[in-house]
Amino acid sequence: MKIHIKNGRVVDPQSGTEKVQDLYLAAGKIAAVGAAPVDFHANRVIDAEGLVVCPGLVDLSARLREPGFEHKATLESEMAAAVAGGVTSLACPPDTDPPLDEPGLVEMLKHRARSLNQAHVYPLGALTLGLKGQRITEMAELVDAGCVAFSQAEVPLEDNLVMLRLQNERMNGALLPSAQEFFKYYGLTPEKLSGAKPDAIVMHPGPMNRGVEIDSSVADGSQSVILPQVTFGIAVRMAVMSILAGNA
Repeated sequence: MKIHIKNGRVVDPQSGTEKVQDLYLAAGKIAAVGAAPVDFHANRVIDAEGLVVCPGLVDLSARLREPGFEHKATLESEMAAAVAGGVTSLACPPDTDPPLDEPGLVEMLKHRARSLNQAHVYPLGALTLGLKGQRITEMAELVDAGCVAFSQAEVPLEDNLVMLRLQNERMNGALLPSAQEFFKYYGLTPEKLSGAKPDAIVMHPGPMNRGVEIDSSVADGSQSVILPQVTFGIAVRMAVMSILAGNA
C-alpha cells in the first residue's frame, strides 16, 4: 500500500521540521518527504490541507477502563477514540479493578491491546499491592510482564518505611538509573544551563545532591542564588515558627 499525503503541515520535533510539504508512505513506513521517490505510484492520495501531519501523540495517563470498569467504556472504544485524535501510544495507570499489581493482569491487558491492533498500550504497574500502600509489589516480575513504570495513580503513599523499601527494591532490581545515569539525563550542568536566558538564575531549596541533581560549578556559579535562598529561607521559616508558637 502506497499513500501520498499532500498539502499537510509536517511537524517533526526530532528534525525541527515544521512546514507544508508532501509525505510519501510505502508499506506503512515513510518513503520520502517533499519530493516523491522514483517510480512512486500512490494507491491512495490524502489531501491534508489545513491539517497537521506529525508523529503519533502520547497520552501519559489514559484510563482504558479494563479490567473492572467496562460499564463506562471498553479497551476497544478507548483505543479507537485515542487513534481518532492522533494518539498512538497510551500509558495506562494501575487503578483498574483489580489494580495492575500482578503479572497475569498486565499480560492480559497487553494481549487484549495487541489483538485490537490500534494504539500501543504501556501499562504502569502498581507500586503496592491493591494500591493500599502497605506491601510492595513484585516489581521485577511486573517489568517482565510488560510494565514500563510504576505508580500509585491518585492514591497517596503515606508510609515512609514503604517508600524506603520501594527505593531499595528499585535500586537492587536495576529499575532505577544509577546516580551517574540520573545526572547525565536530568542533572543541571553548565552545558544545559547555557541553553537558558543569560539572566536566568539557579535556585534550589536544599539540601542539595551535588553531582546528582546539579553540578557544583553551577551551584556555586555566578547565576546561582542557592546560598542566599537557603540562608534567608531558614530565617523566614524560623520567624514563622516563632509566630505560630506565640513568641512574637
